Amino acid sequence: MFIFKPTLASASSAPLSSRAKVSIFRRFHGFFHAARFTISRGVETSQVSTMRSLFARSNEPVSVTSTIASISSCAFTSVAPQENSTAAFTPCFLRYFLKWGPHYLQKFTGVLNSVYGEASQVAKAANQDPNPRHKMNSDSQTTIRTDPFMRNKFRAAFVMLALIAGVHQAVAQNAQFFRISGPAATKILALQPDGTLVWSNAQPGTNYTIQTVAALPGGTNWVNYVQLPVTQSVNTNLLLAYNPPVGMALIPAGAFTLGDIADTNASGNGAPTNVNVSAIYMEVNLVTYNQWKSVYNWATNHGYHFDLAGAGKAANHPVQSVDWYDVVKWSNARSVQAGLTPAYYTDAGLTQVYTNGDTDAVYVDWTAKGYRLPTEAEWEKAARGGLSGQRFPWGNTLSESQDNYYGNTVVYSYDLGPNGYNAIGMIGGLPYTSPVGSFVANGYGLYDMAGNVHQWCWDWYATPYGQPTTTDPTGPATGNYRVLRGGVWNAGAFYARCAYRLYDFPFEAGNNYGFRCVRRL
Repeated sequence: MFIFKPTLASASSAPLSSRAKVSIFRRFHGFFHAARFTISRGVETSQVSTMRSLFARSNEPVSVTSTIASISSCAFTSVAPQENSTAAFTPCFLRYFLKWGPHYLQKFTGVLNSVYGEASQVAKAANQDPNPRHKMNSDSQTTIRTDPFMRNKFRAAFVMLALIAGVHQAVAQNAQFFRISGPAATKILALQPDGTLVWSNAQPGTNYTIQTVAALPGGTNWVNYVQLPVTQSVNTNLLLAYNPPVGMALIPAGAFTLGDIADTNASGNGAPTNVNVSAIYMEVNLVTYNQWKSVYNWATNHGYHFDLAGAGKAANHPVQSVDWYDVVKWSNARSVQAGLTPAYYTDAGLTQVYTNGDTDAVYVDWTAKGYRLPTEAEWEKAARGGLSGQRFPWGNTLSESQDNYYGNTVVYSYDLGPNGYNAIGMIGGLPYTSPVGSFVANGYGLYDMAGNVHQWCWDWYATPYGQPTTTDPTGPATGNYRVLRGGVWNAGAFYARCAYRLYDFPFEAGNNYGFRCVRRL
């Protein structure tokens, strides 16, 4: 049996009435019952200040989050398994994150001790048990169990998190659950306030995988989130970013297979290579025309020079008709404007910020926290959204409901169409770009990773890739072409695959070339 013990701090206010506690207990129990948890609570009493606003407006467990006015998190720490459980799961750490409106709420703990302790006793005393499956045992613990779940034999350590306020406003009301899967059961030691997971009992020299699912009941659709190669028993990994830079999402550090697995290197330049990539922040959306103009206007008044002014069909469409040199200089200008250390320089000593001209002798300060282009490996890891070996960010098929590309179901069996240009992109005429974020986000919350416009990357093009090292590869030192990645509004599904590699001269700029930025942590 798993036992999850709410760890809560009290807040000063008058306690709720007995009737209110019973009502809250009924509603909150429904959530855990649906999630198939086994929960054991000792009876405790604490003062709570926000309980009346917590569940007062909802009888449905799934809408509990929408009623919260002043709570951002409740932490659940694990205790040892009880009653000779046959489950192969190890104890886990659960944190339930909540968001109210557009603002992050001050972290709060102080709810469930009172609810589960007092409400259950009140319900028993009033002879109105909130749930027929709940019972009181000899040491005053309230146990809610779902036996079929406890007979589960999977060897995995669960890390369950409900994320309200994830990486983008559009998905702020979605829940997400995680677990660790690997060659042996592990033990979760802590999920720290900064989103760092501390876990132990790993087998050195093996790989473990964090997996995620949108809903727990059934639990049959677990997908990979990040792969973690381990070299020691106790490990610390940054899993989540609670306060990433505005408009950016955390791409967690980990290993993945760079290259074309699904179509067995169909283009001949994507032989699979195992690489390790450090954590970065990546922009959720492509750089918009409005963003481009804002920085461009600042930069041209502060000593920067660009080859092209850039173009965009509308303010919220991706900027396009930009060459590689300009997007690198623009990234520097954006960094300086924001008070960040720029990444690109024209000297090996990293003293001359790149602001003018078209030079191939660009040096990168990889420790700088300013904006820069992603490397090819960073881009592909982010595009896959944690999935392994799939064609697209969401699986092995693609449809025009997922991104902006040219449908051709006759040529590509994995293209679900419809045929022709995307209807959203055709609004407003050529070029058939679409507003950023119009379609489906991938597992990391990123939009337009398989369509809209191609995206410039840092690397010189070469084969094989994964150079000069398989840890944070940055590509060859020199070359003739720079790499672009991602699908595009005027090409088919083949070119939207995560592994597809496009390359062009760095001075080229078309109405289908755009970009997005990354930052180091």
